[in-house]
Amino acid sequence: MTLYKRYSCKRDGRVICSSIPTYGKGKKAGNEADYIVGMSTCYPRPGSVKIIDGETLTLESNYNSSRGHTGVMGLFYILVAE
Repeated sequence: MTLYKRYSCKRDGRVICSSIPTYGKGKKAGNEADYIVGMSTCYPRPGSVKIIDGETLTLESNYNSSRGHTGVMGLFYILVAE
């Protein structure tokens, strides 16, 4: 089973950052087959994204829902600095 998960951070409906999963292929802890064991990072070019005070950012977590599964959640960290 592939539990496809993709996180996207959106501003005004446009994706400004995406994170895509890496799946484990073995049996050892941290590399369990068919489990998400890592997510890609996103570093927009400095100065390329400007967030205005009070602006709303939207986070989307997309999962494959063709089969039921448990233990899923969407987490996304974003750092905003001047």
